[in-house]
Amino acid sequence: MKKKVLLTLFSFLGLATVSSAQISFGPKLGVGLSTFRDVKKPADQPGTNYSYLVVPQVGVLLNVQLGNHLAVRPELLYTQRATAGESSSIYFGNTYSAKIIMRVSYIELPINVVGNLKAGPGNIELFAGPSFGYVLGGNTKTELTSPSGTENREGNVIAGKSPENYNDPGNTDQNTYINPFNVSLNFGAGYKFNNGLLIQLGYNLGFSNLVPHSDNSATENKRSDTVVKSSAFTLGIAYLFGGKK
Repeated sequence: MKKKVLLTLFSFLGLATVSSAQISFGPKLGVGLSTFRDVKKPADQPGTNYSYLVVPQVGVLLNVQLGNHLAVRPELLYTQRATAGESSSIYFGNTYSAKIIMRVSYIELPINVVGNLKAGPGNIELFAGPSFGYVLGGNTKTELTSPSGTENREGNVIAGKSPENYNDPGNTDQNTYINPFNVSLNFGAGYKFNNGLLIQLGYNLGFSNLVPHSDNSATENKRSDTVVKSSAFTLGIAYLFGGKK
């Protein structure tokens, strides 16, 4: 009997919390500086120097205000992760180098917990939370330089496993394969005006290895030897409709 009473009480409190929450929603536009980073690399492979590229961000967000100082804010975004990379190596006295520009499009779902404090005509915010991304596609541009000259290549980014013969010398596949899922951490700060205008500055730290799984068992067994992850600085502007300003 006591268990039933407690369950009923908890259910009532949960419904009361949801009903008292202030809900607002709206569009979001943003821009970011994105890059990749080598977390782990085999000793016999050259390192890559990565640099930042500008990437877009567009989507919608939902703000669920729980009291005066706490909110939960899920977002649904189209965004990109990108980088410009350079690497070089020397074989038998000859230098071989590669320059690559890679852009990957994601549909991303950040779920942030937001703490806010009244300041001036609005609220200062601090936020953090996980983000879940899925690859929609992308493209690469590569410049290869060797003693015989320079060759330019273009290809697509494919979400999924690399084919069994992908690393064979005679393979002519120009596509780049990537792990389709990317789990990351968002955190940052912002300011929400009383009229609903929201400005955010954040950082996205990728946790997932971007290196794809492989249909080749030998390549798959060595996947953990190479770990590449993404990161990005973001600046976003949104406008929230509904709820109390």
